[in-house]
Amino acid sequence: MASEKLVLYTDPFSPVCRTVMLLLEAEGIPYEQRVLDLQKGEQLTDSPVAQQLAKANPNRLMPTLDDGGFCLFESAAIVKYLCNKYELADHWYPTDIKKRALVDQYLSWNTGNIRCNAFYLKCVQPLRTGVVNERRLAEQTVVLKKSLQMIDSHFLKDQKFITGEEITIADLMCLCQITQYWISDFNLEDHGANVKCWVEDCRKVLNPHFDKVHQVVYDCRKAGTFKTTYDI
Repeated sequence: MASEKLVLYTDPFSPVCRTVMLLLEAEGIPYEQRVLDLQKGEQLTDSPVAQQLAKANPNRLMPTLDDGGFCLFESAAIVKYLCNKYELADHWYPTDIKKRALVDQYLSWNTGNIRCNAFYLKCVQPLRTGVVNERRLAEQTVVLKKSLQMIDSHFLKDQKFITGEEITIADLMCLCQITQYWISDFNLEDHGANVKCWVEDCRKVLNPHFDKVHQVVYDCRKAGTFKTTYDI
């Protein structure tokens, strides 16, 4: 195992960044956070950290990991890499081919489903532009509703976690998408009985790391800047 500390370019406001941070924190893996505020567009500036990010990831998107010069982006790729590099407990990313396939299946499904644009369109875009794209928001709200139903009635049907009875990186990915809506003071999990129980189970397994990583979420919720509701 390399002794050099990992560098993670991140913004805890982002659910995919929190996914990687949760795994690092839960496993006690030393890393350096280099934070750029996505809402302010800091990743696109000429600041030293933004320029370092650009070298590591020309897309200037986060999370991006720098492991001693080996640079990796895309949250799913990063958490898989961490599981393999540090030989983490098998439950995170199982070696059993069928169990691993179920984790990969969820990670592929996540984007474009529960990770849709409803939060951005309802909370972020109006603050940036003063305009709400009602047609697009309505479409994405339908995606959000269907995705929540899929998680509640399929992924969490008759099992404790997304792919079985133990927590995996699939749960981390899904959990951070659900908690993103807490920023707008909206409990998405209240609209699915299985989802609600699962969120509490995940918090129990992950705390105190869950609360540490989600401090920015709690702060935003308390400030009330993004407070709203969703028609689901």
